[in-house]
Amino acid sequence: MGEPVWAALGDTDGGRFGATLLLVELLIKSTQLGDKAELQALTACLARLTLVPLTGEIAALAVSLAAHYRLKAPDAIHLASAVQVGAERFVTNNRKDFASEISELDVVHPDEM
Repeated sequence: MGEPVWAALGDTDGGRFGATLLLVELLIKSTQLGDKAELQALTACLARLTLVPLTGEIAALAVSLAAHYRLKAPDAIHLASAVQVGAERFVTNNRKDFASEISELDVVHPDEM
């Protein structure tokens, strides 16, 4: 299956992982708007990921990573979860917060794939 890959959302080589936080981040708007088609599409995408629950160990790592990289809590949770599962790549559209200086794993943006 290849090396583990952290995917904020989408299809990648190897294992596909995402923090359970994605459920909240991705489903709120379509739920509020009652957009059943978008909600169904997002739910289908999320079903393709192995969702990683927020544990005490991940939370502690998130604190450390947030302090080191000046990340907001949700971004730090995503990064810490990826590091915890042993991901070698972190796929994200978030260029602002996930620049190339992240040393724990390779940050890849979808347009670079």
